[in-house]
Amino acid sequence: MKRATLLRQLDAPEFQDIRPTVLGELKALEAVIDEYAQHFEIHELESSPSEPPPPPIPPAEAGDEGDS
Repeated sequence: MKRATLLRQLDAPEFQDIRPTVLGELKALEAVIDEYAQHFEIHELESSPSEPPPPPIPPAEAGDEGDS
């Protein structure tokens, strides 16, 4: 699953009912990416001017913590 897809789904009206689940999936994906980067000692290069950095993950809302 792509990170960009999950980010789009967070703000899409049709996914508002499952927003906590989408947010949990996004956080889990970020954790896996971070673990791989640490394990394989991968360092992120600076973005090129034509490619903006990805947006940050929004903070969890009340009640989101136990849904993932």
